[in-house]
Amino acid sequence: MVLDGVRLTSPARTWLDLAQLMSIDDTVAAGDSIVVEHGDNHPRPREPLATIDDLKAMVSARPGMRGVRKARLALHLVPGRRPMPLTSKSGSPSNTTGGTMGKLSSTRGTSIGF
Repeated sequence: MVLDGVRLTSPARTWLDLAQLMSIDDTVAAGDSIVVEHGDNHPRPREPLATIDDLKAMVSARPGMRGVRKARLALHLVPGRRPMPLTSKSGSPSNTTGGTMGKLSSTRGTSIGF
């Protein structure tokens, strides 16, 4: 994928790359963030960055890649087809600053917001 002359990975490929570094819960949360769609009646309408089929195709195309087994498992757990309220891993609604499902921690302790 190229944008303004800069090579980028697709959202599906980025998700697969991150699966090798993240927990299964964070892989599911990231997948859901990529495929979720909010209609015009939602306070923050948005189109999905990729579809479940895009994620499945990426996993199928790279059977030997690190993290692919976790990604394959996560595919079955990604809700993505319906908007869901953000909740923390404890099941409590997240706060407006991001909450557990709004951020993923990288290996260096910084946060990557979605």
